[in-house]
Formats: sequence, structure tokens, C-alpha cells
Amino acid sequence: MPLRGAFSRARRRLIGPELATLRGHQARLDEQQQSLRVALGALSAHEIAGSAASCNQAEFRAFSQFGEDGIIEFLIQRCDVSPCSFVEIGVETYAEANTRFLAEHRLWRGLIVDQNPRLSRDLARTKLDWRSQVRAVSAFVTRANVRQMVTPFVGTGGLGLLSVDIDGVDYWVLERLVDLDPAMVVVEYNALFGDTASVSIPDDAGFDRRRPEFHNIYYGASLAAFEHLLTAQGDALAACVTAGNNAFFVRSDRLGDVPAQTVADAYRPRRFVEHRAVDGSLTGITDRSRQLQDVERLPLIDVTDGRSLTVGDILPD
Repeated sequence: MPLRGAFSRARRRLIGPELATLRGHQARLDEQQQSLRVALGALSAHEIAGSAASCNQAEFRAFSQFGEDGIIEFLIQRCDVSPCSFVEIGVETYAEANTRFLAEHRLWRGLIVDQNPRLSRDLARTKLDWRSQVRAVSAFVTRANVRQMVTPFVGTGGLGLLSVDIDGVDYWVLERLVDLDPAMVVVEYNALFGDTASVSIPDDAGFDRRRPEFHNIYYGASLAAFEHLLTAQGDALAACVTAGNNAFFVRSDRLGDVPAQTVADAYRPRRFVEHRAVDGSLTGITDRSRQLQDVERLPLIDVTDGRSLTVGDILPD
């Protein structure tokens, strides 16, 4: 044992400085990469200011999952999206997010929330905690607790953008926040639920889409459900990203010359593959009906009248 301990100490003395040097190099490379992404995003933002005629033509990706950065930039350039603040719920490490480019490029202040216990550390690595006054809260978000996290940040000054993507009870969480009256709302919809039914999964504080029987596709709410919720608050549907996951709403009195869309016009089917087998492996199944058959007995709520349904009730004929 003494010999093994001596060996470990010697190894740390020899390898420790080299590891520290490598970590320093990696940190500098990461920072340079982020700066490049911001610069390329800024060029794209400048380009769409004069060339894009619609939200979908404006799509580009700097830090977002798909083309959300471009749509957000397009709407900010053409609509009255103020004040310059955001709340984003569901960001994982904040390496990929809907508001990261806003904080990097436009220096918007914001609040990010995720169950990631190391979120504050991840945020500190971006330096956006002091560069753009972005705050982080690590918590599992539910309908019951979301207001106590968000309201102190918003205060009485209003909110420019609210983004919700928690892969679960998104509708019920958003329902608790709509009276904060954000100028723009970005919300993930479940495209597999189609473009006609106004449905959501039931509210469940312990929901986890990774449960095997959910096949990774049973979560969230339909686009029509969010349209029902948000238009009642005076918002208009502006676009859905081409990939078929995020929808964008702007207050009707702030749309400017951006035309409001119907659900039928804005809806985009899912372009990516999420369906998983019970063992967790990706199946590659893309057919909507075939995917929904695996979860057809699971419950849904019609948000327009509160009726209880099942996924099978919205399966296409």
C-alpha cells in the first residue's frame, strides 16, 4: 500500500502539470470556437435584415438546435420585441439553446432554468453571467413551482422573450406564465400530435419522457393546443421552424408587418427521428401513424374543453 501511494503521488506530480496545460489549451479553443459561432451568426443576422422575406427564409443556426436563431432574429428586426430580456426554461448545459445567441450577440439579460445541477458552472464557462447578466436556476420545473422561479426575475419591467422546452408538461407550465405577457413566446410542440387536435399530455409533476412505454415520443402538446392558449392572451402565431419542433408567437399588437399564420399554414411535420424501442435504441421509424400506434392507449387532454382522450383518438384514419 505505501508503494502504491508513492506511485500515485509521483504520477500526479509528473502528469498533473501536463493535464493542466492541456485543459488550458482546450478552454482557449472552446472560447475561440464560440467567438466564431457568434461572428458567423452576426453575419447571418445582417444578411437576413435585407434579404429574408419570411421567418423560414431567415432560418440559421448559431447556438440553436435548428433554425431558431434566424427566426428569432428576423422577428426582433421586424416586431416590437421588448424589453431586451428573456427567460428560457429547458436549456441542458446552455451549449445549445434558443436564447444563447441573444445573450452573445445582442447582450440581452436573461434567466435560464434547467434541472441540470451544474447549470451555474456551465453558464460561468460562457462568461455570460457577467457579460450579459444571465442568471441560472437549477430545478426540476413543474406547473406548481415555475412562477416562484420566474416572477422575481421579470418583476414589473416586462419580458421580451419566453422560451419553454422541457419535453414534458410544457403546456401546463406555459399556462402558468402567459399572464406575464412576454412580447414573444417560443415553445416546442409535438408534431406527431398533428395539426388539428388541440391536445396535451395530462399534467404530471413527475413526468419523464424517457420511460420505456413512452418510446421517447409521448410528451408535450400539439401546435393547435398552444395556439388555443396563446391567442386567447392576444398573441399571434408567426411561424414554426422547418425542422418541425418549435413554434413562435408574437403579441398581436407588436407584429408589425409580419403576417399572422393559421395552424394549418404554420405547422411543419417533424423532420428528425426520435422514436425509440423499449430498450432505448433508436428505431429509425418515421411514419407518424406507426409511431403513434406504440403509444395509442396513453392519455391526452383536449385543452379546449377538458375532455379526456387517448392518443388513439387522434390517429389519422
